[in-house]
Amino acid sequence: LRSRLIWWSPSSSMATRTERWRQSSLTVHETSDQGVRRRMPLAFADRTLWGRLILEFGCVYAEFERLLQLHSDDEHVAVVLPALLPAIRGDAFVADAKFFLGSDHNLVMLPATQEYVKWMQSLGSEDPKQLLVVAYTMIAALLAGGQIIRSFQRTAMGLAADEGGSIFSFDGKGRSLLAEIKTKLDSLQVSAQEEETFLSTKGRIFSMNDRLIEGCFLAHPPPVLRTLLAALPRI
Repeated sequence: LRSRLIWWSPSSSMATRTERWRQSSLTVHETSDQGVRRRMPLAFADRTLWGRLILEFGCVYAEFERLLQLHSDDEHVAVVLPALLPAIRGDAFVADAKFFLGSDHNLVMLPATQEYVKWMQSLGSEDPKQLLVVAYTMIAALLAGGQIIRSFQRTAMGLAADEGGSIFSFDGKGRSLLAEIKTKLDSLQVSAQEEETFLSTKGRIFSMNDRLIEGCFLAHPPPVLRTLLAALPRI
């Protein structure tokens, strides 16, 4: 009981909050990254699949942006939201999806995307500050690993520097944006129990991302996978 009454602040631990989040998710993050690295060459070989991945994840980014705006009066959200907004890539996802799929594409969210959206909505209803973990993790992915993906994407898909990569473009401000977001998150004061909930949310994000990617590959299999599936005996 006493531990639950301890309040976390920047001076409560040598490591910052965002660093503790990173350390706590190292294993699940690496497992997720391995899956992404295996699948990305297949996605780059099929513009439709890549476009659908952008479209589905765009729904996730648009939803946590909407929810953060909806809960902007939450004391914790209010502190971090001004730093997050310049880094949220909702319009960029729309632009890139249009580039790869054309302007006449229709979106019916995959079950995995619907599950993701409902989960975020439940966070917003029950504990809005947990949405900050989602937003930080997803934005950091574009600012860190996303830059590596962009480099491979351009080479594999033969894209010019200004083609199909809006979600990875931060006009040279990526590092400063991320640093500001971290500073705001690290400044929040929450209870030890709430801090543990942050860590739980952080871990779940990677499994939600993995399910969305897997669902997209199954719903829109690349040519090589379609060939393999067609060759399987009918059961």
